[in-house]
Amino acid sequence: MYEQNRTHMEEEESHNTQNIQRPRCFFDVSIGGLGSGRIVFELFTDLAAKTCENFRALCTGEKGLGEQTKKAITL
Repeated sequence: MYEQNRTHMEEEESHNTQNIQRPRCFFDVSIGGLGSGRIVFELFTDLAAKTCENFRALCTGEKGLGEQTKKAITL
């Protein structure tokens, strides 16, 4: 369905970036304890390197504990 709604600009951008290998991260989603699927995020590190690194670190929890909550800093 999404492919049908792509704009000309998206088509052009797709052709320009086909050979770029970008990192991905994902969220496994569950509702009521039942697995509902996976959301995959492609990180555009070539366009927003710092933002992508921060998002990836939040996903992995590698940035340590929150100052007030003392819980892992994750999404």
